Amino acid sequence: GDWSSDVCSSDLRAIGGEEEAGTLEVFLALPVRRRAVVLSKALTATLVSAVLAAVLWVALLLLGRPFDLTVPATDLAAACVMLWLLGLAFGAIALLVGAATGRRGTAVATTGTLAGVAYIVNLFGLTVSALEPFRPLSPFRWALAPDPLTTGLHPANVAVLLGIALVATALAVVAFERRDVG
Repeated sequence: GDWSSDVCSSDLRAIGGEEEAGTLEVFLALPVRRRAVVLSKALTATLVSAVLAAVLWVALLLLGRPFDLTVPATDLAAACVMLWLLGLAFGAIALLVGAATGRRGTAVATTGTLAGVAYIVNLFGLTVSALEPFRPLSPFRWALAPDPLTTGLHPANVAVLLGIALVATALAVVAFERRDVG
């Protein structure tokens, strides 16, 4: 096929992982713009995670009934969408760190640490007054409050998580285009 199908069918390893494995340099020798590499990684992760969110939704619908767990399908879909968007936000941050550093471990560690801190700030921000002002900085706050299982989707919450993913992806493009890969 053409180069775009090859780009889109590449595995889901972050750019840093491919660089560490020594496969990125070979790939970049092809007539492919760096922007296309980053955007194809983001698109692939977006589509794969959307399929996983849809599978989760169907599984919960089917498996909940025998256990008398009845949540309206639309509210369950809202929760799955917010989980998907939360994953996109952190995935894009990992893509950004990997594109900027060329190190998979750094991308995983940075994103994992950020996610852990964000989760703690969101969780304890509910009861610790000193942390409460920082809750809006946590993607978990936007994914979980108000509870999408009981209140459905909220456009502002969707916009914040989608905005994080889009900004981080745009910054990943800029970082990867400016970095010397070697």
